[in-house]
Amino acid sequence: QDQIMNHLSEETTLEKQSADLQKQAKQTYANIFEKDVEMQNTENEIGRVRIDVLNTTNQNALLNQKLKELTKELEEKSKQEEVAENEIKKNNEEIEKKQKHVDKLNRDYAKYTQNSQNENLGPLENQIHNLKKNEAEKEHE
Repeated sequence: QDQIMNHLSEETTLEKQSADLQKQAKQTYANIFEKDVEMQNTENEIGRVRIDVLNTTNQNALLNQKLKELTKELEEKSKQEEVAENEIKKNNEEIEKKQKHVDKLNRDYAKYTQNSQNENLGPLENQIHNLKKNEAEKEHE
């Protein structure tokens, strides 16, 4: 009888241990499944981050290319502006020289016409005046 009791007791213990092991196995499989889902989610997130990195890198490359183009355009415009400013400066200097020459000619003209009495006469009036002047000189002789 003791043997039967011991044997029943061992059987009950083994059944309980077996049930506990099955329960632990189910829990372990559930944990493995959760970790697998978590790992897949992490891998998906890593994939999305890699795609974002590639998109950002591509966008940066496009922006750098645009920056180079705009910088080149700005340099060209600056050179054109410098050429135009130099041309304007040259033209202003040339105008100033010509204006000085015109002023000198006007002063010289004013000097010559100041002594002349025929300042406002036209060509025919000037001829009449010269004839009268010649006539007056002949009368004095």
